Amino acid sequence: MTMPIKNKTVNIGILVPQSNFIPHLTRDIPDALQLGLTDNSEQYCVHLIHCGYNAEKQILENKLQNLIMEKRIDIILCPLNSHLIEALKPTCAINQVTLIINTMGEDPTPINSMDGSTFINSFHHWHTCWLSGYVATQQASKKADTTNVATMHCIHDGGYGASLALAVGVESAEGEIVHTAITHREAREQDASADIQEVVANKPDTIIANYSSKEALSFLKTYRKTSHDTRLFALPYLVDEQILDELGDDALGVQSLSQWRKDSAAHQQFAGDFFAMTGHDVNPYVLMAYESGKLINAALQTLQTYSYAGINQALAHASFAGPRGEVSFNADDTQLLRPYHLREVSRNEDGSLYNKVIEDVTPPQLSYEHYRAAQNGGDKQGWLNPYLIA
Repeated sequence: MTMPIKNKTVNIGILVPQSNFIPHLTRDIPDALQLGLTDNSEQYCVHLIHCGYNAEKQILENKLQNLIMEKRIDIILCPLNSHLIEALKPTCAINQVTLIINTMGEDPTPINSMDGSTFINSFHHWHTCWLSGYVATQQASKKADTTNVATMHCIHDGGYGASLALAVGVESAEGEIVHTAITHREAREQDASADIQEVVANKPDTIIANYSSKEALSFLKTYRKTSHDTRLFALPYLVDEQILDELGDDALGVQSLSQWRKDSAAHQQFAGDFFAMTGHDVNPYVLMAYESGKLINAALQTLQTYSYAGINQALAHASFAGPRGEVSFNADDTQLLRPYHLREVSRNEDGSLYNKVIEDVTPPQLSYEHYRAAQNGGDKQGWLNPYLIA
C-alpha cells in the first residue's frame, strides 16, 4: 500500500553522537540535516536519540529499535564508522526503515554494506590519505633519485585505515617509508620535539603529518622550532581553515589535498547559511548531514506516492551539486576518482591565511584498485573499536 506523497510526513531519525573533540556536534548534525531539507521542510519530522560517545554495538541496536518503534521512523541517519553498518542493518531491514550512513571513510566500507536499502555518504578519508602519500612522494621524487618518506600521526588521527592508506600511497609512487612516529599519546598539547628530531635523523625527503585541532597547533609550532629544513606535507585537517589564524606563519607554504573546495560559491552559501542558523562553523560531519538532507529531499520530489521500495529506488538515483561538487549515495569508482584540490597555505591581501588551490589532481586508477582490495580484504586496520563517530 502506498500513500500520496503530499499527504505523507516522512519521519527521519538520527542517532546523535557525542564528541569530545568537535564542539556543538550533538546539535550541529541535526541542524545541518534540517538545513538540507529546507526546500520542503513541511514534509519532514526529525526525531533524535542521543547515543553518547564511543557507544557499543548493543547499545546502538537497542536505541535504534526504540526510536523506530516509538516514532514510526521511515529513514534513519547514523554518523558512524563503517564497521558498525552491519550491526544496524538487520533492525532497519526487518522494520522496512531506510538506513543512511554518514562516515568519514577512515576505513574502507565493507563491500557487502551497500545494498538496496542502505545508503552511504562518505568523506573518503582513506582515499585522501592514499592520494596524499602518492602526491607527496611524487613531488619529493623530482628532487631525489630515491624517495624516503616519514609519517607522523597524532594517536587519535592515525588510527583506523588512515596510516595504512598513507603507506600504500607512498609505495605506489615508488617511495619508501623510513620512519613512522605516533605523538601526543598523553596530552593534546604534548611536546613532540624529540619525536621530530628522531624522524629528521632518518633523513627523509619529505614528512607527511596527520594532525587536527589542538594537536595540529601543538605539532606545527614545535615542528617549526626544530632545527631542520625537511619539507612538510599535511593531511588537510592540519591546515583546516578554522585553525589557520591560530597556526599563523608556521602554516605558510604547507601543502595538502582536499576534495572540499572552500573558496567555491556553493561552500560560501552553505557555510553562510549554517552560521546564520547556528552561529557555528561547518565541518565534515556537518557537511555530510547537509548533503544527506539535500539528497533525501531530491529523491522524495521524484515520487508521486511514498513507499519503502519507492524511496530506496529514488535515493539510489539521487544526486546533488554542493560544496564537494556532485555527490550521491554509495559513490562508485567514477566519483571516488574525481579531482582533488592541491592547496598551499598562503596569505590574502588583508593578511589572513587561506588554502590557495594550486592545481587539481585526478587520482590514478590504481588508487581505486587498492581501495577495492581493502574493501574485499575485510581486515580491520588501526583501532579495533568502531567508534560511533571518529
